[in-house]
Amino acid sequence: GGGGSCGATVVLPAGTSVLTAAIEIYDSVELRGQGQFNTGLLVGAGFPGTSDVIFLCDPAVQLACFGAKVSNLSITSPASVSASSSTYLISSVSVQQATAIEHVAAYSLAERGCFRYTNGYGGAAKVDIEDFFCTISSANASDGIVINPTTTVNIIFRGGLIVEAGGGGYAGNAVNWQSGNLFIESLHVEGIVTGLFAQVSVGTYQGSLHASTGGNGCTELVKLHTTNTPSNLIVGTSQVNGCTRLITNGQP
Repeated sequence: GGGGSCGATVVLPAGTSVLTAAIEIYDSVELRGQGQFNTGLLVGAGFPGTSDVIFLCDPAVQLACFGAKVSNLSITSPASVSASSSTYLISSVSVQQATAIEHVAAYSLAERGCFRYTNGYGGAAKVDIEDFFCTISSANASDGIVINPTTTVNIIFRGGLIVEAGGGGYAGNAVNWQSGNLFIESLHVEGIVTGLFAQVSVGTYQGSLHASTGGNGCTELVKLHTTNTPSNLIVGTSQVNGCTRLITNGQP
């Protein structure tokens, strides 16, 4: 949806805005702040615990959605507001053919993950994400980022992707890649056992991870699940750094 909204930009001022309901960003609309350290969205008391916070495009409309974008702000889900582990700060089932997230910091101190892309309504497409920072509570059961479109969508992370967990004991993955094509430039993880968890059973999907490093608390920068398709991932110019090993290969 989004009739009459083509090309609009909603500009948020510096400061913190408290949310009591989810935000839906429609076709060709950008929600833009004054910088990720200047403009903040805060999940407030009464926000539905079973809802994602920002939807890039209407999740109920199962059609391609072009150009929806969130940029230059932070979004925080505090520990004081309960949330389901199946919810995310930013999600989409259909955004495509543009940069969808740019210069955004996501802080999940509750049970929410940072970003999830599923379904991929509209068919083959490209989605760019630039300079994304994700912090997760160590008590969180969600993965930081989930990539699971059921069509050939190219998800491209550029300009740095940082996923970290505060304290020890975080059991999730920084990035859980289940389907679609995934290309990551410069991933860094802190306080997280597994950086990229690959469990892509469909043989036509491909991925790459470049210029990436592990940090404190990391066992493996990449883990290949037993269901993952062999030879579907290229890992280049990446370093163990704080990880115990670069890759754990669970493939047959």
